[in-house]
Amino acid sequence: MAIQQCNIFLEEMRRKGVRVVETVDTALSARLISERKQKGIAAIAGSRAADIYGLAILKQEIEADRENFTRFLLVSAANGTDGTHVQDGTCDKAIVCFSLPHRIGSLSQVLSILAYYQISLTKIQSLPIVGKPWEYQFHIDLVYTDYKRYRLALDAIGPLTEGLEIMGEYRQGHMPWANGNEILINDAADR
Repeated sequence: MAIQQCNIFLEEMRRKGVRVVETVDTALSARLISERKQKGIAAIAGSRAADIYGLAILKQEIEADRENFTRFLLVSAANGTDGTHVQDGTCDKAIVCFSLPHRIGSLSQVLSILAYYQISLTKIQSLPIVGKPWEYQFHIDLVYTDYKRYRLALDAIGPLTEGLEIMGEYRQGHMPWANGNEILINDAADR
């Protein structure tokens, strides 16, 4: 993702003979460079990674889209007996994914049902399904004030979707700090 987010800068570097190599994680790349004391190698990572691993920042603000941001999620094991999150009255946001058959109005039907149940979308993203031309998987962020209405909405859209899955339910804007310890979150743009 960092390569895509910094594609203009990286293309300029390629023209200068720099080889761009994809790795699994930006901060991990910075850590490895530091631990191995590698010279002539750079990583795209947040400034916090440079601080932690004692690296020099060569160039900042290399993202192609200044309005872009990267979202990070802290994921924990499910605590319900059926593998879902136990609703304790504090959740008001969810990430849900599903696919739809390639039919006119299929997405519109799902969105209409969510609106009927007073569920707000804060994000919708579609990704093509490999091997299924013209079919897409949708990832949506939902905000709700009534957990029961939210679950009724999911029950209502279930028959219209394929592979409906709740990726997570959580409190909107909640930062889970444990015992005052910091959870380090880095991204290419440091936003």
